[in-house]
Amino acid sequence: MKSVLLATEDKLSHAIGARLLRDYGWVPEQIVPVICDGNTKFRSKLSALMKSAALNRPVVLITDLDAKVCAPALVSDWLEGKVLPEYVGFRVAVREIESWILADRQGFSDFLGIAETLVPARPEALPNPKTSLLKLAEKSRAAVAKDIIIPAGARQSKGIGYNRVLASFIETTWDPKAASAVAPSLERARRRLGSLTPP
Repeated sequence: MKSVLLATEDKLSHAIGARLLRDYGWVPEQIVPVICDGNTKFRSKLSALMKSAALNRPVVLITDLDAKVCAPALVSDWLEGKVLPEYVGFRVAVREIESWILADRQGFSDFLGIAETLVPARPEALPNPKTSLLKLAEKSRAAVAKDIIIPAGARQSKGIGYNRVLASFIETTWDPKAASAVAPSLERARRRLGSLTPP
């Protein structure tokens, strides 16, 4: 069975990537996860991932733009002059993967039980989409919100169920087509992943 390597910074990005690949015919058994703990470790695995692509095995890389100026600059920095193999789909979420989640404004507002007008209309313009998402969750009375937000007095950057709850939303409710209408980097990712469709 043909497979695709899906390399991401974290579990949330993996959930997004797997959801996008399903739209183009890949089944869960074909998606091999390579989940890194942050972009530093992710980048250290790049050479090995390129070797997989050189064997005509599709590889999808999804990382966050974070503070970089633009996606092309990030990709160029990571590749260090190397040419991206044909079978690699290297996509960058502007500025964080959370912007792609927020981009499905109706779906996310329904999920949290808040007004759609509260969800930013241009999520990729946000300086910190994750912070914006957490603030929206704080406005919610939905049961799922309590697992997303940071407990009072806690030092962690997100709620204990953050990845689990949002991954469930992505897998069951999130609408990539609607989200791509307001998130250009997501639309580009969908087009690229579509070109890696299994035969």
